[in-house]
Amino acid sequence: MLLPMIEPIQIDTDFPGGNGLIERVEGARILLRPDLRDTEGEWFYWHVRVRGAEGRSLRFEFTRPHVLTCRGPAVSWDGGNTWEWGCAEKTDATGFACVVPEGANDVRLSVGIPYLAADLERWLAAHADHARLCRDALCRSEAGRQVDRLRVVTPGFRAPFGLLVTARHHACEAMAGYVLEGLLDAALGDDPLGRWFAETMELVAIPFMDVDGVERGDQGKNRRPHDHNRDYGPDTRYRSVAALKSWVPGWADGRPFVAIDLHCPWISNADNERIFQVGSASPQIAAEQRRLGRCVEAVRPGVLPYSVAHDWPYGRGWNIGDPTGPPRNFSGWVRGIPGCILATSWEIPYADASGVAMTRGRARAFGKDLAAGIREYWREGRLPA
Repeated sequence: MLLPMIEPIQIDTDFPGGNGLIERVEGARILLRPDLRDTEGEWFYWHVRVRGAEGRSLRFEFTRPHVLTCRGPAVSWDGGNTWEWGCAEKTDATGFACVVPEGANDVRLSVGIPYLAADLERWLAAHADHARLCRDALCRSEAGRQVDRLRVVTPGFRAPFGLLVTARHHACEAMAGYVLEGLLDAALGDDPLGRWFAETMELVAIPFMDVDGVERGDQGKNRRPHDHNRDYGPDTRYRSVAALKSWVPGWADGRPFVAIDLHCPWISNADNERIFQVGSASPQIAAEQRRLGRCVEAVRPGVLPYSVAHDWPYGRGWNIGDPTGPPRNFSGWVRGIPGCILATSWEIPYADASGVAMTRGRARAFGKDLAAGIREYWREGRLPA
């Protein structure tokens, strides 16, 4: 009897955000590893597409360690439109197995839930008619892509205070993009919080400091000779960083402002599976970080846990450096701009926040929590209640 021929599956990374080196495919067994490209040392970002596997059980095995979160891989059965955790039937230190549903002819699997230029375009399309949202170009990237600058402003009105938010200094840190969406949603809202922003605060957001790396699927972290978040010293090499350094002082013009840089940490262990701020070496900035943290903790109605006790103080573990040397990261540089009251980095986990699964909706909800905390921070210390 002739058995039906089983067509080989197709696996590739030839799409925006794709990353992975496919070492070999043995039937339904796929061996792969992250493509580190110009990364110094090991990192963990991967994102692949599988076609022609409907109804089949697949086994993915990694030839590098530490590339899976505590919730296994993120999966999209519909070409990247929706994402979920928990697709794997069996996950261990080396890989995972999953069964592809019938009809799923474009499956995406990744270390985490991606946030790409197409996701930002969808968000912008949903807010295209909003009178207070302005989009322009900070600059053009090395590859000619637009580095978007989003401004939430009241036409004809110069707000007395400013908020500058950056994301994706490290290309792979995608979950931060959804937090930024939630923060922007809150600032644009037709409710007391949105009206407070309209009357008080000019918000400027740079969603992709490394837009080329995001679209190419780079790690971004520890890029040689240095990455975008280590580019704020005298030897600036990236166009987006140079443009930001040139533009921010004139935008601030001495006006009091807060600067927030959104990141994602390492993918595993309890210290990284929670939301936290990275403590500053400056005692004054560290005190402001604690005050903002208490405000966010106090107003947080969302489902993602946050406690100021989880913030990572300067001098602990990896959070060390020479506070007397020239600043090389965004937070160190921006706190030197006249008017900067607080410069802080928030770390948003890839998959798990204190036992709660990270999703796009929950990340957006935390962005709204952050916006509400910022309002209370300014009311408490800078503005009358």
